[in-house]
Amino acid sequence: MRVKSSHHMFRKKAVIEKINLQREGNKAKPYQVKQVRNFIVKYKLGGTI
Repeated sequence: MRVKSSHHMFRKKAVIEKINLQREGNKAKPYQVKQVRNFIVKYKLGGTI
């Protein structure tokens, strides 16, 4: 994880793309939530339900 300004940058070895998240306390916009969800589903990062 790397912090750049007010966002956190998360990386995983097997994942080429980067994900950009706002710090705790800030509200994510609907498109950001959708991007994160799609990223989690695409790379199967959510574990089992």
